[in-house]
Amino acid sequence: MLLRSRLPLLAVLLFASAVHADPLEIDTDFVGPRWEGANFHDNFGWHVVSPGDLDGDGKSDFLAAGPQDDGPVTFDSTLRVFLGTEDIPQQRLSDWSQGSFIDAGAADDAVFTFAVIPDATGDGEPDLLVAEPNAGDRGLVLMYAGDGSWDTDRTAADSAARWVGYVQTEYPELAPETRPSAVAGADFDGDGLSDIVIASVLFNRVWIDYSADGFGAETDLSSLGSFFTSCSDDFPGAGFGSSLAVGDLNGDGNADLAVGAPGCNSDAGEVHVWYGDGQALDASADLVIPGGDRIGNRVFIEDLDGDGLDDLFVQELQTGAGTENHGGLWIFFGAQAGLGTVPNTRIRAAFSDRRLGAAVAVLQDISNPADGLLELVISSPEASYSGVGQGAVYVFEGVDPWPAEVQVSDAKYRIDGANLNSWFGQSVATLDDFNGDGYPEIVIGEPNFSAENTENEFHRGRVYLVTALPDRDIDGDGISTLGGDCDDTDFLVRPGGVEECNGYDDDCDHEVDEGCGDDDDDDSVGDDDTAGDDDTGGDDDDGCDCASSAAGPSSPLSGLALALIVGFVGLLRVRRCRA
Repeated sequence: MLLRSRLPLLAVLLFASAVHADPLEIDTDFVGPRWEGANFHDNFGWHVVSPGDLDGDGKSDFLAAGPQDDGPVTFDSTLRVFLGTEDIPQQRLSDWSQGSFIDAGAADDAVFTFAVIPDATGDGEPDLLVAEPNAGDRGLVLMYAGDGSWDTDRTAADSAARWVGYVQTEYPELAPETRPSAVAGADFDGDGLSDIVIASVLFNRVWIDYSADGFGAETDLSSLGSFFTSCSDDFPGAGFGSSLAVGDLNGDGNADLAVGAPGCNSDAGEVHVWYGDGQALDASADLVIPGGDRIGNRVFIEDLDGDGLDDLFVQELQTGAGTENHGGLWIFFGAQAGLGTVPNTRIRAAFSDRRLGAAVAVLQDISNPADGLLELVISSPEASYSGVGQGAVYVFEGVDPWPAEVQVSDAKYRIDGANLNSWFGQSVATLDDFNGDGYPEIVIGEPNFSAENTENEFHRGRVYLVTALPDRDIDGDGISTLGGDCDDTDFLVRPGGVEECNGYDDDCDHEVDEGCGDDDDDDSVGDDDTAGDDDTGGDDDDGCDCASSAAGPSSPLSGLALALIVGFVGLLRVRRCRA
């Protein structure tokens, strides 16, 4: 790959820009840190969300779900909370997370989608909605009240409110169980508290439970009188409620709602938009955006152009011969007069893309030098650039204005998944600053990642935290963040560094203390201990041989250069070998 070149990174970038405008490929070996699901079949990373700063410490936080798609019933379907920290644990598994929401061994897979919503309970804290479509025989939605810390483990018994599906007889051509599949929350009626939006794609219905009268401990969805449905001529495949998004599209200070329906109008698709006015939403949508080729499978609302008005992003899945499931993205820029029915910008998929637009996020400026424009992150989770279903994530630098047509080849960067059918980019979120270094990050879910082709490793899933943008070399070691430097504040930590026994990834290979032995009770022949160490004194190294694991062939420095650097820095800094 391009970024693996042993040429200096600057020369690589200049050469690439001179010969073509294709995205620069960022190798996943240079993306990290990353964490895998705690158990096989976790499908960790199926859904990731960054709601901002949950605990008020000034750092961005994120949540990631492991739904246990095919795992044993004894494994828990878990939603994990990762609170921003300068000291990110160097662990392989995901169980370092500070808090979690666990279905506690429910009989079926549960946590697939969730949303962190503005305060719905009146305590001033954001709350959590979790959709569990496969819970029980009808599915349910749980709401957990935010507590300001988010660092505890909770189960369904700790939920503040719940909504339960029901067996419907209204439409015999639809599934009998109204299993809720998507959730959102925003203040539509102007009372200062979020109202709850629940969709069932099986039932082609979206309910709203307004917060004015409070929420019951348990509410049957059949009792809610405020609901929307559409596209009955296309039942059972209309897909109304396939996706939900909330925001302020016209800048009037009221929350708006977008609902995707990719099967409407014989698979042309539609997106239904309600503009909030401080009252309960009208029975019919204020705007219906027509297809398309299965538009609305996914919808998102964020402010891309930075004008203070939210913008609407609509996935076009595509079903035509030769383009099936390639995907694409329509962008409608917010306006005080409301959205139009024709997208302002379309992002076109390449031949190798699959499901382009499945996840979308807006990233803070990472241009170098900075240009003050927001960037766009788009995923194509079944893209096949290097292998079938491997997945890809594109990062587009912001432009002003955005043109009517954009190709994925116009992206600045592309990151491909780790292995076949791993679905890299099934979910994407962005953070303003997770680790306190002053730079934004991207969170990428890869739910079908398998560490090995064995049952005990199958589909653990993985979540990546991309910390390398913008490309930089602060510590002056000659290796930039896009060149694989995993700690650009420490001259000794870099690809090609010497792995010390200190619980840290010194050579940036996503392994900790590899090459350090564990025979720590004598100094016999073959023992990995430092000679003469019997682990009884206060200065022992507990079985670690600090000089045993220099970098492999991926190092961009020659052995001589590495020896000179290590020798020079060694005069300035002495590291003790510790467990």
